Amino acid sequence: MALSGANGTITLSLAFSIPNTVHGQPFALRGTMIFLAAVVILVSLIMPTIFVPLILPSEQDTQPRYQWVRRMIQTAIRDLAGEKDHPAEAQIVIESLQQQLVLDATPNRRLQRQLISESHQVELQAVHQMFLDGQITADEEMYYGRFLQFNNFTADEKIWKNVWLRIRFSLHMGTQYKDLSRAQEAFLTAPIALEEVYWREQFEEHDEDILPIEQVGFDAVMAFLKTKQGNAVETNLVRRFYRTRHRRIHAKDVDSDIVYQMFMRAFHAEYELIQEAISSGQIEQDLAQKLQRRISIDEMTYLENVDAYNG
Repeated sequence: MALSGANGTITLSLAFSIPNTVHGQPFALRGTMIFLAAVVILVSLIMPTIFVPLILPSEQDTQPRYQWVRRMIQTAIRDLAGEKDHPAEAQIVIESLQQQLVLDATPNRRLQRQLISESHQVELQAVHQMFLDGQITADEEMYYGRFLQFNNFTADEKIWKNVWLRIRFSLHMGTQYKDLSRAQEAFLTAPIALEEVYWREQFEEHDEDILPIEQVGFDAVMAFLKTKQGNAVETNLVRRFYRTRHRRIHAKDVDSDIVYQMFMRAFHAEYELIQEAISSGQIEQDLAQKLQRRISIDEMTYLENVDAYNG
């Protein structure tokens, strides 16, 4: 607890509150004390990252609890995969469940970036083929190329890129609507949630439609990723990124009430699996309680973050 506790917000603010002068004389140690406080804070941020994983016991893949958690999630995915009436809403829940599966495995970031780069090229080629076939204009191809550049920018998830996108999108919204509050709202919105709105409006300004172009690009990327199943963890992460983009850009097709029902259906499928396992004697009562507790936590987490799934 001491190693990974709160890290220095009050310490640094107190250091900066030290006066520049004391009794009319410059306080010579002020800079040194601020520097020491900053170093201590940085060390306290870095040390837990290195040592906490070494101190804490790890959960092995062979443990029964780990195996049953995977079975629960896979059961919920199979249950929703057959949904015919509301496939878009079911896909949102399936993607969330798939993300839980890959969280237990550490992705290779280099390989993930490589897959995103390759997917980007595949989509560019598909859109260029649309231009060659006369389905879109050169102007549409150019603007969609810019959309993809920003899309890759967002996928990198670096802090400075996030800030830069917030500034750009907020300036655009403020200028377009001549509304300061709209610009402030845009700055406070995550770029990944605002990006598709921004580009839909950019295309509409030119009397063009981004949705058919995005559909072709999305289908091309999904077909490409099917050939990369050997890199399951990284491929699933990249696939989820593109599916989230696709869902957000077609956001009007998603019913938030149906998404809620799909999540409840998934949790119910997991509960049923545990009940059947208890009845058949496959698991002990103690393990069953732990698994049911996990389902309850997942359910509460969803309810607390429901807007993130319906955006």
